[in-house]
Amino acid sequence: MARIYAPVQDYNGISAGVQFNLGVGSTTNVVAIAWFKAHGYTVEDTVVNLDTLDKLNKDVLIEMATELEVETADKTKAQLVAAIKALFVVGTVTITSSKTLSIVALATSQITSTVAPTTAYDQDLVYISSDEEVATVSATGLITGVAVGEATITVASQKQPTVKDTIALTVTAE
Repeated sequence: MARIYAPVQDYNGISAGVQFNLGVGSTTNVVAIAWFKAHGYTVEDTVVNLDTLDKLNKDVLIEMATELEVETADKTKAQLVAAIKALFVVGTVTITSSKTLSIVALATSQITSTVAPTTAYDQDLVYISSDEEVATVSATGLITGVAVGEATITVASQKQPTVKDTIALTVTAE
């Protein structure tokens, strides 16, 4: 189920087949959800089982792909499913700060990360230290130097842990 927020807060009516009351609507229709996301509506609590795409008929997939501006000409059902999934599945996780970092023991440093594509439903990240006796990292990417040494900090997609990025960390005495 996805809750959709209309750009006009007090909108009452139907848009893309979804009833809105005071600017809020809800749907489980993956085509409608994709349309709203593509047209700048705020969509929250969206849970889309991408495996259900394989079960949709080709006409529905073509409609969905068209709304998402995916080229549909001469594509098989499998190619359409793959193209649509590519819009919603995490492709890369990138640490946007430096790939190497040096901090003093007991000091902190914040790293930032991005997920691509930006349309991916799973934007949740997990931060991991290879050696928590050297450094810890919080759920938000705040690194704390614990003791002198070296560690690798990994950030990964929570749902797709093989999609990840790393930085090399050195913790010094001063």
